[in-house]
Amino acid sequence: MAIAPVRFTDHPPPLYVLELRFRLDGCQSEQEKRQRLSPLFRQWGKQPQIALREEPLKGEPERAALTVVICMGSTVQAQRTADELMAWCERQLSAWIEHFQSMET
Repeated sequence: MAIAPVRFTDHPPPLYVLELRFRLDGCQSEQEKRQRLSPLFRQWGKQPQIALREEPLKGEPERAALTVVICMGSTVQAQRTADELMAWCERQLSAWIEHFQSMET
């Protein structure tokens, strides 16, 4: 029995890239910053359609930069997921989103 190769019918699913800048009030060290961000990676990093990467901001323990790549079936789904992620961050991490930028590919 032959296995058919996987092919995209029209185009590959769109990628939605989100760059986030957080302010973590009261955070005193890089270790504390990692501890405060760990729920984000546990909650959202397990999802197969989402990739998370913390960008290094040495010497700024109260700030964090994150790049999020979302691969969904449609741009609307990806935008909805990005909105949910940002709302979750503000609620669960007690972090202020100082800046965000999104881009579709």
